Amino acid sequence: MKLKIKSLFVSVLIFAAGVQVMMAQNTQQAMAYLDAEQFTKAEGILTKQVAEAPTGENLFALGYYFIKRGNLDKAKEAFDKGLAADPKNPINNIGNAMVLLGNKKYPQAKAIIDAALASTKMKNVDILYRAAEAYTLFDHTNDPAEAVRLIDMIPLVKKSVPLAEYQIVKGDAFLLKNDGGPAVSAYEQALLLSNKNAKAETLIGKVFKRGKNYKFSQEGYNRAILADSNYAPAYREFGELWLLARDYKRASLNYDKYLQKAEPTCENKLRYVKMAFLAKNYDGARRVQKEVEECIKNNTAMLGDMDIPRMKGYMLFEEGKYTESISFLKDLLKKLPADKILLSDKAVLGKSYQKAGEDSLALQLFNEVAPLDTNDNYFTNIHDIQYKAKKYDAAAAATNAGISWRNDRKERIPSNDYLTLTRDYYFGAVANPYTSTSTKEDTLRKIDLAQKADAAIVKMMELNSTYIMAHLWRARANSVIDADKTKGLALPFYEKYIELALPEKEKNKRELVECYLNLGLYYLAYAPVKDDLKGKEYFNKVKELDPENATVKRYEAEMAPPATVPVVPPAAGTTKTPPKASAKPKTK
Repeated sequence: MKLKIKSLFVSVLIFAAGVQVMMAQNTQQAMAYLDAEQFTKAEGILTKQVAEAPTGENLFALGYYFIKRGNLDKAKEAFDKGLAADPKNPINNIGNAMVLLGNKKYPQAKAIIDAALASTKMKNVDILYRAAEAYTLFDHTNDPAEAVRLIDMIPLVKKSVPLAEYQIVKGDAFLLKNDGGPAVSAYEQALLLSNKNAKAETLIGKVFKRGKNYKFSQEGYNRAILADSNYAPAYREFGELWLLARDYKRASLNYDKYLQKAEPTCENKLRYVKMAFLAKNYDGARRVQKEVEECIKNNTAMLGDMDIPRMKGYMLFEEGKYTESISFLKDLLKKLPADKILLSDKAVLGKSYQKAGEDSLALQLFNEVAPLDTNDNYFTNIHDIQYKAKKYDAAAAATNAGISWRNDRKERIPSNDYLTLTRDYYFGAVANPYTSTSTKEDTLRKIDLAQKADAAIVKMMELNSTYIMAHLWRARANSVIDADKTKGLALPFYEKYIELALPEKEKNKRELVECYLNLGLYYLAYAPVKDDLKGKEYFNKVKELDPENATVKRYEAEMAPPATVPVVPPAAGTTKTPPKASAKPKTK
């Protein structure tokens, strides 16, 4: 009888161990679904597991799921039930610390974590791991140094088994500190422990993307997809990489795959619409947008998300429906509280006004947005409006502000910015031509603007030495600096442009005419020592390219000798003999 009882007891133990293994496998599968953003599958497994066996471990897993989904209230409810079910297991205390960290209550969270670690004498591997992870879960409240310290204590625990998950938490901690090198090293250690680990590969790609090493980032995402073609986050991150590279087609393709692989929840659909919009895949965005609008109606958590109506207004602008975009965005701005209005809302409304020809309204919005926006340089829009209105001083001020904006963000200054500045200053200088009533102040102002134009084009040439039009812009600027045209300051720049432009004479015909004409005028009219032969030589070159050139024709007409008047013989019998000169004047 005793033998039978003993055998039955052993069977029960074996069965219980089997159940525990099965539950552990179920939890592991649920966490894999959670990582892959298959949320309903993950929640389904965990909820069923809790219903069948409401243990502390199972309730922690469910609470952890809610932490990752951002639902702190439900997470706390699960952790509290876990503590009630198994008060001696501190794992749910760690869960409640996670909730506190999510609520930005670091001191309280740390006290709970420290107590849990102390109660296990720093020898419970799972507590060390989950405590370390807790310190990496939130961007706003974390402690990456403590997370690394706790992970590094795990190998010191007797019989501890190294797992990829530990190294991933360590990598996440370094990433929070912006230590890209150690983060990659930790993720690579995870790969050594788990060869085909799509999560680790994706995180490596993310580190390199953050460091703007896009080649290595791309390689990381490709390896992640090879490791697990169903791992949705890899496609999302890959899409964002192509978005940064402005390869919108590839970005859109990866976002489409992301939506196919990730669970089509309302949140994922909303994320897809946002990504598709950024990738300019408006058809895809519009297709899923209708589904998201239905989600919003039935999901109170999403009611406050104004991105869907916002993007509708943005898409109307992108599709060239400027009047509709203006109407929609004006209405949206009236409805939004002040703290919910984005700079981009005003910027897109400004761009719609600009395209619709409502420049004064556009300018008002851009003047408000440009100094504050850190993503887009709206000083270019201000410039274009002012330039169009021929307000060249204001246009130059906007261009300079745009250059400063780039400098503040340590961006490379495109050579075209300095070319734009050159034009602004030059046209500001020549907007009012010299006249007999020009004052000395007028002349000095023109020279000052022309000198600024010349300095700007020199900077442009430092960035782009192959742009041959720069020499012509230098000639134009120096022609204004040389107010009376007698110094010939512009000559070497006209000549250099001609030298570079002649191999493509037909393409550069108009500019060559300008150069030849100014050189000819210098030698014919302005040079201290006139050189008619050289001047006429340049005018002949003008005529070769532009036979009907008005300036040359006018010059030739003015310089031609007067026409001879033909002598008409007088009619017979009408000739009078002139009186002879008298030696003395007649006297009365």
